[in-house]
Amino acid sequence: MLKQTLSPLYFLFGSKVIPHPDKRAKGGEDAFFASERALAVADGVSTWSEDGVDPALYSRALMKHVGQQLATNPLEPKPVLVEAAAAVKDIIGTSTACVLILDDQENCIRSANLGDSVYMVFRPPSDETGQSSIIHVAKCQQHEFNYPFQCGTKGDDPNEAEEFKMDVQVDDVIVLATDGLWDNMYPEELQEIYETWRIHLSQGPDASVRYLAMMIAQQAYQDSLDRNRMPPFR
Repeated sequence: MLKQTLSPLYFLFGSKVIPHPDKRAKGGEDAFFASERALAVADGVSTWSEDGVDPALYSRALMKHVGQQLATNPLEPKPVLVEAAAAVKDIIGTSTACVLILDDQENCIRSANLGDSVYMVFRPPSDETGQSSIIHVAKCQQHEFNYPFQCGTKGDDPNEAEEFKMDVQVDDVIVLATDGLWDNMYPEELQEIYETWRIHLSQGPDASVRYLAMMIAQQAYQDSLDRNRMPPFR
């Protein structure tokens, strides 16, 4: 969520990771970075485990170096991703990734995404009787079904990451996630959860965006267990 006090816009962020049951012992294979000025996620490609490689090693190292690169290149997400990928080129594995940076001078966000780790932006209504809007849904990059772009060992050039820039304002909410969310939930379902939190919880003891992140992640996990449901991933 974007907030503003006497200083420029900044991210108020929360996170929640619910690993696949088979990956729970090691904390899953996703990784992320978050600060008041930048957000990023990576999803280690699980097929590397068939070769005895832990996919989490690459995604975690990639996010570590994304954080380091942001210290020297705070406004351009693609160079951050490119340099981070170069820094971990000796680690076997691949990962999808998305880097999102807030430009508090222009009140906009800039993003670079490679693969199917993407984001969605909600904007609250202008009056108390209205409903929120989905103002942006980032596009996935796939070679074909279930084969997303990915950087790393024998992977795609991170320079192929799709760049995007959009204006943002106070109280916009950005949901940035790996395919564990997008494969299981439709945009309208996410909006319904956001609306519940915004209307009933955002001014109470559960106002934290961490609670919103938990609500979303738990619903995605429950949806993944429902074999009678038709998910987005099919």
